[in-house]
Amino acid sequence: MTTGVLFVAHGSPVRAANQELLDLVDGVRARGHYGVVEPAFLEGASPDIPEGLARCVAQGADKVVVIPYFLLPGRHVSEDLPRFLAEAKALYPGTQFILGDYLRFSERMGQAVLRRIREAGMI
Repeated sequence: MTTGVLFVAHGSPVRAANQELLDLVDGVRARGHYGVVEPAFLEGASPDIPEGLARCVAQGADKVVVIPYFLLPGRHVSEDLPRFLAEAKALYPGTQFILGDYLRFSERMGQAVLRRIREAGMI
């Protein structure tokens, strides 16, 4: 079984704004834990989500885990992504699609926020 990971961010027409996700994808690929690792964007950048899912399947993934690169569970996470996965399941019935959890708050995230405050000279 080949597992693919699709990281999904909002996306922006400003290329530099998308670079963080592309760097994350490169870093996960370099670790070599997953056979397929791809980026996708909801809007404003390419590849879009259907194209990202298709890339995973084309590279032999029979299971694709979709990781929303979002801090909050808004409409994109709760409505848009499940809709895209339902469409992909119909297009690729031999492939399992799993929606992972969004980033959400954690102790480490809280520490990162405090670090940013210190870096801004506020603590």
